[in-house]
Amino acid sequence: MDCEKCGHSNPDVAEFCSYCGNTMLSKAGSPVSISVTPKKHSEVGIASIITAVVAGLLALVSLTGAVILVSQGKGQSDPSMALCGCGMLLAFPIFIIGGILGLIGLFIQNRIKTTAIVGIILNVLPCLMLLVLIIIGLIKSGKIPGPAEMP
Repeated sequence: MDCEKCGHSNPDVAEFCSYCGNTMLSKAGSPVSISVTPKKHSEVGIASIITAVVAGLLALVSLTGAVILVSQGKGQSDPSMALCGCGMLLAFPIFIIGGILGLIGLFIQNRIKTTAIVGIILNVLPCLMLLVLIIIGLIKSGKIPGPAEMP
């Protein structure tokens, strides 16, 4: 399609002349319009957020149960305490799976990346907090030496 202002030949889908910048008109006389479909949210990113919520609820219920049991004077040998520990440990791989889903969502073409980024954040932060809790527990139990005990 030729520019009406300068006569430069442009591709038929051009909105502006590549030589002078003039708005290109279609053969009907109206400006050229290109239909752009809006991007959708990444389904994998949404799944990552849902995974984070499910794992977060599991970790929260387990941690709350453990706090209640400790306040009632239950020890580590109590079966209910073991159940709370298993809930916390089960939440850990679920958070990892959710983080992987978020990473996959980042690389899907023509999708909004916001849900994938939020999913990664919601899965990685609790995962790091769970690791810190596990390390603190191991230090308190004497299974690994604390910073003051190191040479």
